[in-house]
Amino acid sequence: MDAIPQQLQDKLMQFQEMQNQLQSIAFQGQQMRQQLLEIDHALEALEKSGDNRVYEKAGPLFIESDAGKTKDKLKDDKELKEARLKSLEKQESKLKEKLSTLGKDIQGQMGGVQSGGLVAE
Repeated sequence: MDAIPQQLQDKLMQFQEMQNQLQSIAFQGQQMRQQLLEIDHALEALEKSGDNRVYEKAGPLFIESDAGKTKDKLKDDKELKEARLKSLEKQESKLKEKLSTLGKDIQGQMGGVQSGGLVAE
């Protein structure tokens, strides 16, 4: 069998890089969902608590804070994280489409290489 053509090697490398990007984006999305879940639990706890004062973690310390301000801060943080998650989901979707297209292209070229010729582009 002949060596794999450089053009096909380049596409295989690009495919691998895109798979790595997809994995990274999926991981970031998973982390974002976990953070959103934690924010929801914190907001629930604030709703159930009748206290006006709460303690926020700031590094290794807990600092007394106003419950209303903390709630507002959590809601703002939630909005930002939801927007980030939406962006990650769009990136993931686009990358999956590109991977699918590139994968089909590679398979077509691999078929051409295996049959002894190159698929012209």
